[in-house]
Amino acid sequence: MTVLNSLNPNAFLRGFQLTFLGTYRAIQNPSLFTTEHYRLAFRFFILGLALYILIEIPILGLRNFVWLTSWFVDLDKYGWDESLLSWLGFVEKEVLQVGFEAMMVWKYVDPAPTDELFMTSLKWVDKTYTTKHSNEDPNTLRPPYHTSLTLYPPRTQRTRTHLLTFLQRRAKRMAIGLAVFSAAQTPLIGSYAVPLATIYGLHRTLGPARAGIFAGVLWCLPKSYAVIAYQGYFASRILVNDLLSPYFTRIPFTAAQKRKWFREREGVLAGFGVGWYLLTRIPVWGVLFLGLAEGSAAFLLTKVTDAPPMPHVAPGKEVGDVPMEGEKRVETDERVREYCEREVGWRNRKKFLGLGLGDLLKGDLGMEKTAKAE
Repeated sequence: MTVLNSLNPNAFLRGFQLTFLGTYRAIQNPSLFTTEHYRLAFRFFILGLALYILIEIPILGLRNFVWLTSWFVDLDKYGWDESLLSWLGFVEKEVLQVGFEAMMVWKYVDPAPTDELFMTSLKWVDKTYTTKHSNEDPNTLRPPYHTSLTLYPPRTQRTRTHLLTFLQRRAKRMAIGLAVFSAAQTPLIGSYAVPLATIYGLHRTLGPARAGIFAGVLWCLPKSYAVIAYQGYFASRILVNDLLSPYFTRIPFTAAQKRKWFREREGVLAGFGVGWYLLTRIPVWGVLFLGLAEGSAAFLLTKVTDAPPMPHVAPGKEVGDVPMEGEKRVETDERVREYCEREVGWRNRKKFLGLGLGDLLKGDLGMEKTAKAE
Protein backbone atom coordinates (compact mmCIF):
# COMPACT_ATOMS: atom_id res chain seq x y z
CA MET A 1 0.00 0.00 0.00
CA THR A 2 1.56 3.32 -1.05
CA VAL A 3 1.05 6.66 0.63
CA LEU A 4 -0.63 7.94 -2.54
CA ASN A 5 -3.24 5.18 -2.25
CA SER A 6 -3.84 5.57 1.48
CA LEU A 7 -4.26 9.35 1.35
CA ASN A 8 -6.66 10.49 -1.35
CA PRO A 9 -9.68 12.84 -1.46
CA ASN A 10 -12.19 9.96 -1.33
CA ALA A 11 -10.56 8.48 1.78
CA PHE A 12 -10.45 11.91 3.43
CA LEU A 13 -14.15 12.46 2.65
CA ARG A 14 -15.02 9.04 4.09
CA GLY A 15 -13.21 9.91 7.29
CA PHE A 16 -15.01 13.24 7.52
CA GLN A 17 -18.35 11.46 7.02
CA LEU A 18 -17.49 9.06 9.85
CA THR A 19 -17.22 12.07 12.16
CA PHE A 20 -20.98 12.52 11.89
CA LEU A 21 -22.04 8.92 11.27
CA GLY A 22 -20.13 7.82 14.35
CA THR A 23 -21.80 10.56 16.39
CA TYR A 24 -25.20 9.49 15.11
CA ARG A 25 -24.49 5.92 16.18
CA ALA A 26 -23.10 7.01 19.57
CA ILE A 27 -26.07 9.19 20.58
CA GLN A 28 -28.44 6.29 19.82
CA ASN A 29 -26.84 4.36 22.69
CA PRO A 30 -29.25 4.39 25.67
CA SER A 31 -26.37 3.41 27.97
CA LEU A 32 -24.92 6.90 27.55
CA PHE A 33 -28.03 8.53 29.03
CA THR A 34 -27.46 7.48 32.62
CA THR A 35 -26.87 9.45 35.80
CA GLU A 36 -23.17 8.57 35.71
CA HIS A 37 -22.75 9.86 32.18
CA TYR A 38 -24.74 13.01 32.94
CA ARG A 39 -22.27 13.64 35.75
CA LEU A 40 -19.42 13.01 33.33
CA ALA A 41 -20.96 15.45 30.83
CA PHE A 42 -21.21 18.04 33.61
CA ARG A 43 -17.53 17.46 34.43
CA PHE A 44 -16.68 17.97 30.77
CA PHE A 45 -18.66 21.21 30.71
CA ILE A 46 -16.96 22.53 33.85
CA LEU A 47 -13.57 21.60 32.41
CA GLY A 48 -14.42 23.38 29.16
CA LEU A 49 -15.48 26.48 31.07
CA ALA A 50 -12.29 26.36 33.14
CA LEU A 51 -10.14 26.06 30.00
CA TYR A 52 -11.97 28.98 28.40
CA ILE A 53 -11.33 31.15 31.47
CA LEU A 54 -7.70 30.00 31.56
CA ILE A 55 -7.21 31.04 27.94
CA GLU A 56 -8.93 34.40 28.40
CA ILE A 57 -7.13 35.43 31.61
CA PRO A 58 -3.89 36.65 29.92
CA ILE A 59 -5.85 38.54 27.27
CA LEU A 60 -8.16 40.12 29.85
CA GLY A 61 -5.19 41.01 32.03
CA LEU A 62 -3.41 42.72 29.16
CA ARG A 63 -6.62 44.46 28.10
CA ASN A 64 -7.03 45.88 31.62
CA PHE A 65 -3.39 46.95 31.64
CA VAL A 66 -3.89 48.78 28.34
CA TRP A 67 -7.05 50.38 29.70
CA LEU A 68 -5.20 51.68 32.77
CA THR A 69 -2.32 52.90 30.60
CA SER A 70 -4.78 54.84 28.43
CA TRP A 71 -5.54 57.04 31.44
CA PHE A 72 -2.03 58.46 31.25
CA VAL A 73 -1.04 57.95 27.60
CA ASP A 74 -3.04 58.68 24.46
CA LEU A 75 -2.86 55.22 22.90
CA ASP A 76 -5.10 56.17 19.98
CA LYS A 77 -2.20 58.21 18.65
CA TYR A 78 -0.02 55.08 18.42
CA GLY A 79 -2.63 52.48 17.46
CA TRP A 80 -0.67 49.51 18.79
CA ASP A 81 -2.97 48.49 21.63
CA GLU A 82 -5.60 46.59 19.64
CA SER A 83 -2.92 45.07 17.42
CA LEU A 84 -1.10 43.74 20.46
CA LEU A 85 -4.26 42.22 21.92
CA SER A 86 -5.16 40.63 18.59
CA TRP A 87 -1.63 39.24 18.20
CA LEU A 88 -1.63 37.76 21.70
CA GLY A 89 -5.01 36.11 21.16
CA PHE A 90 -3.85 34.58 17.87
CA VAL A 91 -0.63 33.20 19.37
CA GLU A 92 -2.42 31.74 22.37
CA LYS A 93 -5.34 30.12 20.51
CA GLU A 94 -3.93 29.25 17.07
CA VAL A 95 -0.16 28.92 17.50
CA LEU A 96 0.28 27.54 21.02
CA GLN A 97 -3.26 26.06 21.03
CA VAL A 98 -3.37 26.30 24.81
CA GLY A 99 -6.93 25.00 25.12
CA PHE A 100 -6.33 21.95 22.92
CA GLU A 101 -3.07 21.07 24.67
CA ALA A 102 -4.74 21.40 28.07
CA MET A 103 -7.44 18.93 26.96
CA MET A 104 -4.79 16.45 25.87
CA VAL A 105 -2.97 16.76 29.21
CA TRP A 106 -6.22 16.21 31.12
CA LYS A 107 -7.01 13.15 29.01
CA TYR A 108 -3.54 11.73 29.65
CA VAL A 109 -3.69 12.28 33.41
CA ASP A 110 -7.24 10.90 33.76
CA PRO A 111 -7.92 8.48 30.86
CA ALA A 112 -10.59 6.42 32.64
CA PRO A 113 -13.71 8.49 31.73
CA THR A 114 -13.05 8.58 27.99
CA ASP A 115 -11.82 4.97 27.98
CA GLU A 116 -15.13 3.91 29.52
CA LEU A 117 -17.02 5.96 26.92
CA PHE A 118 -15.10 4.23 24.13
CA MET A 119 -15.79 0.73 25.45
CA THR A 120 -19.48 1.48 26.13
CA SER A 121 -19.88 2.83 22.60
CA LEU A 122 -18.03 -0.16 21.14
CA LYS A 123 -20.43 -2.52 22.91
CA TRP A 124 -23.36 -0.58 21.43
CA VAL A 125 -21.87 -0.74 17.92
CA ASP A 126 -21.59 -4.54 18.26
CA LYS A 127 -25.17 -4.81 19.48
CA THR A 128 -26.48 -2.65 16.65
CA TYR A 129 -24.57 -4.68 14.08
CA THR A 130 -26.01 -7.95 15.43
CA THR A 131 -29.54 -6.51 15.42
CA LYS A 132 -29.28 -5.32 11.83
CA HIS A 133 -28.15 -8.81 10.76
CA SER A 134 -30.47 -10.79 13.03
CA ASN A 135 -31.95 -12.72 10.07
CA GLU A 136 -28.57 -14.03 8.96
CA ASP A 137 -26.50 -17.00 10.08
CA PRO A 138 -24.55 -15.87 13.17
CA ASN A 139 -21.55 -17.89 12.01
CA THR A 140 -21.18 -15.63 8.96
CA LEU A 141 -21.12 -12.37 10.93
CA ARG A 142 -18.01 -10.62 12.10
CA PRO A 143 -16.91 -11.37 15.68
CA PRO A 144 -17.73 -8.73 18.31
CA TYR A 145 -15.08 -6.18 19.17
CA HIS A 146 -16.11 -5.36 22.72
CA THR A 147 -16.18 -8.94 24.04
CA SER A 148 -12.59 -9.68 23.10
CA LEU A 149 -11.16 -6.21 23.72
CA THR A 150 -12.32 -6.18 27.35
CA LEU A 151 -10.06 -9.20 27.98
CA TYR A 152 -7.00 -7.05 27.23
CA PRO A 153 -6.24 -4.85 30.27
CA PRO A 154 -5.14 -1.37 29.15
CA ARG A 155 -1.50 -0.46 29.59
CA THR A 156 -1.97 2.88 31.32
CA GLN A 157 1.31 3.57 33.06
CA ARG A 158 1.16 7.00 34.66
CA THR A 159 4.44 7.28 36.56
CA ARG A 160 6.16 10.60 37.09
CA THR A 161 8.68 9.77 34.34
CA HIS A 162 5.92 9.02 31.83
CA LEU A 163 4.13 12.26 32.71
CA LEU A 164 7.30 14.32 32.34
CA THR A 165 8.00 12.71 28.96
CA PHE A 166 4.46 13.46 27.83
CA LEU A 167 4.69 17.10 28.97
CA GLN A 168 8.05 17.47 27.20
CA ARG A 169 6.46 16.29 23.94
CA ARG A 170 3.63 18.79 24.36
CA ALA A 171 6.07 21.60 25.16
CA LYS A 172 8.23 20.67 22.15
CA ARG A 173 5.21 20.80 19.85
CA MET A 174 4.22 24.24 21.17
CA ALA A 175 7.81 25.47 20.76
CA ILE A 176 7.94 24.25 17.14
CA GLY A 177 4.63 25.97 16.40
CA LEU A 178 5.90 29.23 17.90
CA ALA A 179 9.17 28.95 15.96
CA VAL A 180 7.34 28.41 12.66
CA PHE A 181 5.02 31.34 13.40
CA SER A 182 7.98 33.58 14.28
CA ALA A 183 9.83 32.58 11.11
CA ALA A 184 6.70 33.35 9.07
CA GLN A 185 6.82 36.97 10.31
CA THR A 186 10.40 37.61 9.17
CA PRO A 187 11.13 39.48 5.92
CA LEU A 188 12.22 37.61 2.79
CA ILE A 189 11.91 34.04 4.13
CA GLY A 190 8.58 34.56 5.92
CA SER A 191 6.39 33.34 3.07
CA TYR A 192 8.41 30.10 2.80
CA ALA A 193 8.55 29.24 6.51
CA VAL A 194 5.25 27.35 6.79
CA PRO A 195 5.59 25.46 3.46
CA LEU A 196 9.14 24.34 4.32
CA ALA A 197 8.06 23.28 7.81
CA THR A 198 5.19 21.35 6.24
CA ILE A 199 7.47 19.45 3.86
CA TYR A 200 9.87 18.66 6.70
CA GLY A 201 7.09 17.46 9.00
CA LEU A 202 5.06 15.46 6.50
CA HIS A 203 7.43 14.04 3.89
CA ARG A 204 7.83 10.73 5.76
CA THR A 205 4.11 10.32 6.34
CA LEU A 206 2.64 11.65 3.10
CA GLY A 207 5.61 11.22 0.82
CA PRO A 208 7.52 14.08 -0.87
CA ALA A 209 4.90 14.59 -3.61
CA ARG A 210 1.86 14.94 -1.33
CA ALA A 211 3.80 16.96 1.23
CA GLY A 212 4.91 19.29 -1.57
CA ILE A 213 1.33 19.74 -2.81
CA PHE A 214 0.11 20.50 0.69
CA ALA A 215 2.97 22.97 1.16
CA GLY A 216 2.09 24.63 -2.15
CA VAL A 217 -1.49 25.14 -1.03
CA LEU A 218 -0.30 26.71 2.24
CA TRP A 219 2.11 28.95 0.31
CA CYS A 220 -0.87 30.43 -1.58
CA LEU A 221 -2.69 31.30 1.64
CA PRO A 222 -2.15 34.41 3.78
CA LYS A 223 0.44 33.73 6.48
CA SER A 224 -2.06 33.67 9.34
CA TYR A 225 -4.31 31.14 7.58
CA ALA A 226 -1.29 29.05 6.60
CA VAL A 227 -0.22 28.87 10.25
CA ILE A 228 -3.76 27.91 11.32
CA ALA A 229 -3.92 25.13 8.71
CA TYR A 230 -0.41 23.88 9.57
CA GLN A 231 -1.09 23.74 13.30
CA GLY A 232 -4.60 22.37 12.82
CA TYR A 233 -3.46 19.45 10.67
CA PHE A 234 -0.86 18.28 13.18
CA ALA A 235 -3.30 18.77 16.06
CA SER A 236 -5.91 16.64 14.28
CA ARG A 237 -3.36 13.81 13.92
CA ILE A 238 -2.62 13.99 17.65
CA LEU A 239 -6.35 13.96 18.39
CA VAL A 240 -7.01 10.81 16.34
CA ASN A 241 -4.09 9.02 17.96
CA ASP A 242 -5.49 9.95 21.36
CA LEU A 243 -9.08 8.95 20.52
CA LEU A 244 -7.91 5.47 19.48
CA SER A 245 -5.71 5.03 22.57
CA PRO A 246 -8.26 2.68 24.29
CA TYR A 247 -7.55 0.24 21.44
CA PHE A 248 -3.79 0.69 21.25
CA THR A 249 -3.25 0.55 25.01
CA ARG A 250 -4.81 -2.92 24.95
CA ILE A 251 -3.47 -4.48 21.74
CA PRO A 252 0.35 -4.96 21.89
CA PHE A 253 1.41 -3.40 18.58
CA THR A 254 5.08 -2.51 18.35
CA ALA A 255 5.96 1.13 17.70
CA ALA A 256 6.81 0.32 14.06
CA GLN A 257 3.56 -1.61 13.57
CA LYS A 258 1.52 1.22 15.03
CA ARG A 259 3.16 3.78 12.72
CA LYS A 260 2.41 1.60 9.71
CA TRP A 261 -1.17 0.99 10.92
CA PHE A 262 -1.81 4.74 10.91
CA ARG A 263 -0.01 5.26 7.60
CA GLU A 264 -2.15 2.64 5.84
CA ARG A 265 -5.31 4.48 6.95
CA GLU A 266 -3.91 8.01 6.64
CA GLY A 267 -6.68 9.48 4.49
CA VAL A 268 -9.65 8.24 6.53
CA LEU A 269 -8.00 9.13 9.83
CA ALA A 270 -7.10 12.60 8.54
CA GLY A 271 -10.71 13.32 7.54
CA PHE A 272 -12.01 11.99 10.84
CA GLY A 273 -9.46 13.98 12.82
CA VAL A 274 -10.06 17.28 11.02
CA GLY A 275 -13.82 16.98 11.58
CA TRP A 276 -13.46 16.43 15.31
CA TYR A 277 -10.65 18.96 15.69
CA LEU A 278 -12.92 21.70 14.34
CA LEU A 279 -15.68 20.71 16.76
CA THR A 280 -13.41 20.52 19.80
CA ARG A 281 -12.21 24.08 19.09
CA ILE A 282 -15.64 25.49 19.97
CA PRO A 283 -15.19 27.50 23.19
CA VAL A 284 -16.56 25.91 26.41
CA TRP A 285 -18.40 23.14 24.52
CA GLY A 286 -15.29 21.68 22.91
CA VAL A 287 -14.60 19.29 25.79
CA LEU A 288 -18.15 17.91 25.52
CA PHE A 289 -17.49 17.23 21.85
CA LEU A 290 -14.33 15.41 22.94
CA GLY A 291 -16.55 12.92 24.78
CA LEU A 292 -18.70 12.41 21.69
CA ALA A 293 -15.54 12.02 19.62
CA GLU A 294 -14.46 9.09 21.80
CA GLY A 295 -17.78 7.35 21.18
CA SER A 296 -17.49 8.07 17.47
CA ALA A 297 -13.95 6.63 17.43
CA ALA A 298 -15.39 3.27 18.52
CA PHE A 299 -17.54 3.28 15.37
CA LEU A 300 -14.50 4.26 13.28
CA LEU A 301 -12.48 1.36 14.67
CA THR A 302 -14.98 -1.23 13.41
CA LYS A 303 -14.59 0.18 9.88
CA VAL A 304 -10.83 0.20 9.58
CA THR A 305 -9.70 -2.98 11.36
CA ASP A 306 -10.89 -6.45 12.37
CA ALA A 307 -11.86 -7.50 15.89
CA PRO A 308 -8.95 -8.83 17.96
CA PRO A 309 -8.85 -12.55 18.78
CA MET A 310 -9.83 -13.91 22.17
CA PRO A 311 -6.64 -14.10 24.27
CA HIS A 312 -5.80 -16.93 26.59
CA VAL A 313 -7.96 -16.40 29.66
CA ALA A 314 -6.28 -16.27 33.07
CA PRO A 315 -7.09 -19.07 35.54
CA GLY A 316 -10.35 -18.47 37.37
CA LYS A 317 -11.65 -16.17 34.65
CA GLU A 318 -14.26 -16.66 31.98
CA VAL A 319 -14.42 -15.20 28.50
CA GLY A 320 -16.14 -11.83 28.78
CA ASP A 321 -15.00 -11.08 32.34
CA VAL A 322 -13.67 -7.53 32.63
CA PRO A 323 -10.13 -7.52 34.09
CA MET A 324 -9.91 -6.10 37.60
CA GLU A 325 -7.90 -2.96 38.24
CA GLY A 326 -4.24 -3.80 38.76
CA GLU A 327 -4.60 -7.32 37.33
CA LYS A 328 -1.62 -8.67 35.39
CA ARG A 329 -1.82 -8.12 31.66
CA VAL A 330 -2.82 -11.10 29.50
CA GLU A 331 0.22 -12.80 28.04
CA THR A 332 0.71 -12.14 24.35
CA ASP A 333 0.09 -15.43 22.55
CA GLU A 334 0.87 -16.36 18.97
CA ARG A 335 -2.61 -15.49 17.70
CA VAL A 336 -2.33 -11.97 19.09
CA ARG A 337 1.09 -11.49 17.47
CA GLU A 338 -0.30 -12.71 14.15
CA TYR A 339 -3.25 -10.37 14.53
CA CYS A 340 -0.94 -7.39 15.03
CA GLU A 341 1.12 -8.30 11.98
CA ARG A 342 -1.99 -8.87 9.87
CA GLU A 343 -3.86 -5.73 10.89
CA VAL A 344 -0.99 -3.42 10.03
CA GLY A 345 -2.31 -3.59 6.47
CA TRP A 346 -5.84 -2.46 5.65
CA ARG A 347 -7.26 -5.36 3.66
CA ASN A 348 -10.83 -4.15 3.14
CA ARG A 349 -9.86 -0.62 2.09
CA LYS A 350 -11.34 -0.80 -1.43
CA LYS A 351 -14.64 -2.21 -0.19
CA PHE A 352 -14.90 0.40 2.53
CA LEU A 353 -14.23 3.34 0.23
CA GLY A 354 -16.83 2.03 -2.21
CA LEU A 355 -19.68 1.76 0.32
CA GLY A 356 -22.70 4.05 0.41
CA LEU A 357 -23.66 5.94 3.55
CA GLY A 358 -26.41 3.45 4.34
CA ASP A 359 -23.99 0.55 4.14
CA LEU A 360 -21.55 2.37 6.40
CA LEU A 361 -24.19 2.57 9.13
CA LYS A 362 -25.24 -1.02 8.56
CA GLY A 363 -21.69 -2.29 8.76
CA ASP A 364 -21.71 -4.23 5.48
CA LEU A 365 -18.01 -4.68 4.90
CA GLY A 366 -17.22 -7.78 2.94
CA MET A 367 -14.49 -9.05 5.27
CA GLU A 368 -16.58 -8.30 8.35
CA LYS A 369 -19.32 -10.68 7.30
CA THR A 370 -17.04 -13.54 6.47
CA ALA A 371 -14.73 -13.22 9.47
CA LYS A 372 -15.42 -15.84 12.10
CA ALA A 373 -14.61 -15.70 15.75
CA GLU A 374 -11.33 -17.38 16.56
